[in-house]
Amino acid sequence: MRTGDREEQKRFLRAGMIRGGQAPEENTPYEKRLAGYEAARRRRRRMIGIAVCVVLVIGLIIFFVLRGRQKHYEGLAEKWTQALPAESVQRVLPFGAGFLRCGRNSCACVDTAGEVVWTEGYEMNHPQTAVCGEYAAIADLGGNSLVIVNADGKQGEVTTALPITGVTIAGQGMAVLILEDETANYLAFYDRTGKKLDIEIRSMLTGDGYPFTAALSPSGSQLMVSFVCVRDGEVCNKVIFYNFDVGRDMVDNIVGGFEQYEGMMVPRVTYLDEERAVAFADACIGFYSLRHQSSPALIKDEPVEQHILAVFPGEGKSGVVTEKSATESTVRVYDRDGGVTAEFDVDAAFTGFAFAGSRILAWHDGLLVIYDTSGREVVRHIPAERLVSVVPSPSENEYFLFLETRLQYMQLQ
Repeated sequence: MRTGDREEQKRFLRAGMIRGGQAPEENTPYEKRLAGYEAARRRRRRMIGIAVCVVLVIGLIIFFVLRGRQKHYEGLAEKWTQALPAESVQRVLPFGAGFLRCGRNSCACVDTAGEVVWTEGYEMNHPQTAVCGEYAAIADLGGNSLVIVNADGKQGEVTTALPITGVTIAGQGMAVLILEDETANYLAFYDRTGKKLDIEIRSMLTGDGYPFTAALSPSGSQLMVSFVCVRDGEVCNKVIFYNFDVGRDMVDNIVGGFEQYEGMMVPRVTYLDEERAVAFADACIGFYSLRHQSSPALIKDEPVEQHILAVFPGEGKSGVVTEKSATESTVRVYDRDGGVTAEFDVDAAFTGFAFAGSRILAWHDGLLVIYDTSGREVVRHIPAERLVSVVPSPSENEYFLFLETRLQYMQLQ
């Protein structure tokens, strides 16, 4: 065998080994091979599409089965009722294992059995109450009195030299008061016993601005303040973050400031937890991350085109009610990052809203409606007399209804 023939035979054998003993297809056209590749790709895409459709169908089946199995409630049944004191109740808030009832002359802690745990007296013309965890602060707006309470009763009392215009409290009992005089405003800090702390923030309307509202984080290490200021003759708003741990080496403990609220007012700020905060302006909602406490970041600035009627923050979420028409309002629920998790329309007559676990309470003086987070109506209840307020109980499916002359403890049935 000639050398050329031997080399040709070796090449043929090697090719046969690679292709499983078959002679190579040296003359297969490029178009034929490309068509094979495209056919295989289409088969893969078809199989992926079928799998996705199967998953979606199964998911929809599960959703509708679970939705169909949702427990149906007939209404609210009374567990007990009791007469309210003659003193008018100005505000009622969830507190500890029950609620806190506040009026001009006293506040009372009441448990789920309707028993008054304690009562603390004071004299206030315009009491404002802030609650965080196991502590509450009651301040006399325009006056000079502050009372700090927890589940055991009064823990501290403060009399200020300057009028009080705002109050906030942290979960460990530290309170911050907004005070004002003729030339400046102050953020004054007090511990849970009422002792004034060595922290004070002074501001002027012509400089930093006027502190409109403030919120402490649950731990008390962070403070969020909405300032009203004047710039070039125009009123504007800015939000400033303070940190009393990581911000010790920074000027006035300021770790961040945001001034995108030009032409707007920010009447409420709040912490959802230690890592998330929300600023409610009249035309937008700002969602902030405090994961890096030394550098707060704006996650999302959500514009709101309709007039905001109410806001009701909850644990890790925020509810916002906007005007849709003369007869309807729209409820939107946002998660801690500003994503909309629910949106539905309700009667425009509702004046109060609150989260109750996975449900939303909406009421006015003659009606209470309980919704789930998809907007489905769970129960519609017409009270026997004028409804003042509703407070969710720590017990699931139970609610405190404050009527004009009595308190009802109601349960879904």
